[in-house]
Amino acid sequence: MPNPISSPKTGTELLEQYYLDMRCHLLEVASALDRIERAGGTADPRLARLLQAAEIALDAKPARVARVLEFLSV
Repeated sequence: MPNPISSPKTGTELLEQYYLDMRCHLLEVASALDRIERAGGTADPRLARLLQAAEIALDAKPARVARVLEFLSV
């Protein structure tokens, strides 16, 4: 029985498929953070949680999406 988590595509193929979308989303996040900063910033805990979630998304541990969703759901 095949591993249900494995992909029939290679990492390079997946990057080719998702690169532009990922790039666009990163630019959107960076733009929103810049706007908040230019407006004087905020001590809102939601921003701190989003930044912490971004750290989870960037770590090298497995199940990033599950961990980010769990973190933001609390």
